[in-house]
Amino acid sequence: SIISFIRRVGNESIISAVNLSNRKVKVLVTLPEGQTTSYKPLLSDRTKVLAENGKLSFDIENFGYFAGKNNNK
Repeated sequence: SIISFIRRVGNESIISAVNLSNRKVKVLVTLPEGQTTSYKPLLSDRTKVLAENGKLSFDIENFGYFAGKNNNK
């Protein structure tokens, strides 16, 4: 199971994703319209994020996590 959410304040947004399972999981997040796909890692368990066409995709290891920050100026 994956829990993910985006929080926004002004032009900044933070995305968080946590893998609650004991196996590696591929995650695909469709971003809200107008959001860019450039997120700088804030907290990560060696997670590599790929951005394309308004979507983020990444693999999260078992019980892994990712948190990234975006600034849409």
